[in-house]
Amino acid sequence: MTLIYLTLGWVAGIILASRTEIDLRAALAAAVTAALLNVWFFYADKTIRLVCFMVVFFALGIFRFELAQPDTQHDHVVRLNDRRGQLSVRGVVVAEPRMLDTRLQVLVEVEEAAGQPANGRVLIYADRTSDIRYGDEIQAFGILRTPPTLDDFDYRNYLSRQKIFSLMPGADVQIVSSGTGVYATLFDLKEDARKLITSSLPEPHASLLVGILLGNDSGLSSDVEEAFIATGTSHVIAISGFNMVILAQTLMSVLRRFMKKEIHAAAIGVAAIAIYTVFVGAGAAVVRAAVMSALLIIGQALRRKTHVPSSLAFAALVMSALNPWTLWDVGFQLSFAAVAGMAVFVPPLEKRLANLLNRIASRDTVKKLLGVLSDPLIVTTAAQITTLPLILYYFGRLSLVSPLVNFIIIPFQPFILLFGALGVVVGLLIPPVGELILSGAWLFLTFTVEVIEYFAGISLAEHAFQIGQPPVILFFGGLTLWMLYQSTRPRWALKIVGNLNSQVPLRTLQFAALVALALLVSGLARRPDHRLHVIFLNVGAGNGVLIESPDGAVILVDGGNLPSRLLNQLGDQLPPRTRHLDVLVMTSPRGENIAALPEVIDRYEIGTVLTTGQDSDVPEYRAILTRLEEKNIPVVTVAAGYTLKTDDGLLLEVLYPSEIPAGNTSLVLRVTYGEAVFLLTGNITADEEAVLLQNPHLIQATVLQVANHGGGNSSSSAFIDAVQPQVAVIQTDIARQNISPTVVDRLSGSRLFRTDEQGLIEIITDGKTLIIKIED
Repeated sequence: MTLIYLTLGWVAGIILASRTEIDLRAALAAAVTAALLNVWFFYADKTIRLVCFMVVFFALGIFRFELAQPDTQHDHVVRLNDRRGQLSVRGVVVAEPRMLDTRLQVLVEVEEAAGQPANGRVLIYADRTSDIRYGDEIQAFGILRTPPTLDDFDYRNYLSRQKIFSLMPGADVQIVSSGTGVYATLFDLKEDARKLITSSLPEPHASLLVGILLGNDSGLSSDVEEAFIATGTSHVIAISGFNMVILAQTLMSVLRRFMKKEIHAAAIGVAAIAIYTVFVGAGAAVVRAAVMSALLIIGQALRRKTHVPSSLAFAALVMSALNPWTLWDVGFQLSFAAVAGMAVFVPPLEKRLANLLNRIASRDTVKKLLGVLSDPLIVTTAAQITTLPLILYYFGRLSLVSPLVNFIIIPFQPFILLFGALGVVVGLLIPPVGELILSGAWLFLTFTVEVIEYFAGISLAEHAFQIGQPPVILFFGGLTLWMLYQSTRPRWALKIVGNLNSQVPLRTLQFAALVALALLVSGLARRPDHRLHVIFLNVGAGNGVLIESPDGAVILVDGGNLPSRLLNQLGDQLPPRTRHLDVLVMTSPRGENIAALPEVIDRYEIGTVLTTGQDSDVPEYRAILTRLEEKNIPVVTVAAGYTLKTDDGLLLEVLYPSEIPAGNTSLVLRVTYGEAVFLLTGNITADEEAVLLQNPHLIQATVLQVANHGGGNSSSSAFIDAVQPQVAVIQTDIARQNISPTVVDRLSGSRLFRTDEQGLIEIITDGKTLIIKIED
């Protein structure tokens, strides 16, 4: 318990120093006085000794916070913020680059700025196709900006806690030299693991497993993230103490079988946890989970029960000593609160539940039920009790379905972790076997995603509910006093892997058979249904159309500019093991339609790519052509008259242009199956429509993709009258707001669908009738 009191003194010193101007000499005098008093009363009163030590730690906390303050006066790069004109910044990448939807986020420790020696950190936003890695020395060209303070989020203060005071958006980056060393090797290995997962699983399953296992959730689309938030299950995505303990206990169970001495197995286990912590980025919540797991392993090796409050205090002390600003990290606070909740509330909740069950069942049955309900019900409820005030304070959102959803999905998370970890380890050595093992993780990931998306779609899933700071302070102050008053040793353990016995091989085979059967049933459910599926994807401001022929040929026409959203929708619409696109069509070089395609090219095998053959200088287009050349994917230049016919009766025709065009002219495609005709007009203008009107019989269609996202420079009255569509689809983004009311009026004779209002739009036909499914 002494460690808890000392940590409280330390944290109080840090918080006081952050809020007031402290005289360091007074703090030093207080520390020296307390130390002398401690020596004087060393053999006297225990309470006085403890108070003296707390004062010493209080003063040390003040000193540590003051030492952590950056010097922004001498040659700091912040002095160059918000100046006119571009300047150059040279430095080393000191964190793993983070891939966002439209750009690459890179943190650089500056060595030189504007041709002069400089120091400090800059957050650079580069082209997402840049191959920048940890440890690289880079030179960036752009304008340095001061981080903004937003209406609902103080981004400037958030970055300042990480010693970042400058941003460089839209930077042009050149790699001076490649990084080397242990960290660079670990991050390269992590990237290989990410590529293995994304090449083996569809979206959103791949990005979800990457978040759970590798601590990188940047690949998740905003829709999926929102679903996790609405259901109160965001902790599933992050590397939490729950995840870390599962991996640690599984590792230790293996090590104990090969090592005679427990202490040797513990040493290797702790080292493995340390390496894994660095491997996944060493965020505050991850480090806290790693420290707690390491203490658990050491306690087991020394045959001592871990005292959770003391372990939490030790973790907070170590982490805030390394970086005092960790105490303000929201992820650390949530993680810390969750474990504190388990320590305080799990024992009484278990006792109450046991008393309730004892009234209706035998003692043996109650014991078994408690083992089954511990993690999904008791532990989760305890963690939610203590994290709820923080969620309401920071996010102002109350999930009403969170307890039920967590109860449903938590029991399956260990299987995701174990299948995922084993699949990655094996896959890095033997890729085909690793992909097979990852299929097991896919089954449980699918269940998790389906449950969360179902409950997120319920209108009463969450409510806006904000609380202020005083209730949060009172709650956690009371919780701390209660933990100190109780001074107990609550049970904190997760029963993950049972001891192997003679029945394990049989049970393993039975479990594997169930997994294989579930995968088989899922695969059969997603087989081609001998109908044509034309899916107008909801991919933001650009176009994206997925075509599945009756017998399963797959054609993708464009893909928008948001990679995570495109991959997520491809993963939802295609069968789980489908990693092949027969044809990829790029209708034009416009970035809004093709910027997301590099990720598709990396994750899917592409049979053939069709383009207009334009020589464009659009960066996204040039990058795609380079990547296609590197992968030896055939690129075919097409024009009016080109046809592609599949064995199941699908016909794709190019109607326009008649030759290689200049500028950003778009291909016009006609897709025919039986009596159903789809006209995909991309981004053609009214002048180009006039050319098509010379052959009006070619443009009559059942379904029309409205050109230019419904803008007023296309879709003339004559063109609409000639097409005579029964159904019209406008692909646009809710933020774009460029749909012309005049165009909408011209389409009054057709059923109009819009992706900004109805989301993804799927049209299914047997060649005669249409079935239309919308996302919302």
